[in-house]
Amino acid sequence: MSEEPLLREILAALHELPGRIAREMQRESKPRLSATDEAAMQALLAAIYGAVGTRAFTIRSLRAASEFDDLSTSVALRAELEKAGSAHQVGRLLRRAEGHDINGLTITACGKGSDGVLRVMTKIVTNRHLGC
Repeated sequence: MSEEPLLREILAALHELPGRIAREMQRESKPRLSATDEAAMQALLAAIYGAVGTRAFTIRSLRAASEFDDLSTSVALRAELEKAGSAHQVGRLLRRAEGHDINGLTITACGKGSDGVLRVMTKIVTNRHLGC
């Protein structure tokens, strides 16, 4: 009898585990975002991820990046930051979104720097359709 199907099933379950844990932690620890916050965060998080990826950032560094980085990325980031409001308003919005999965992106505060709160983005990848 071959153990290969069982091993594949175990491997698939292991690949799904991080996503399941993240969703469960979110469900238990955070109230749902308002529809307004979620709509604002979808575009803002996509623009932030496009500009900085998974590197740590502060709101000040985002505003600087929107002025000097790649033109298409900076235009999108600048537009979303302007829509979100002042640096204080952006910070509050990001704080409310912490720990929520928004279109596969999650934001987390990871400390405080000289320019403000350091945050990082995480891209949540689920492997439901593995061919192994």
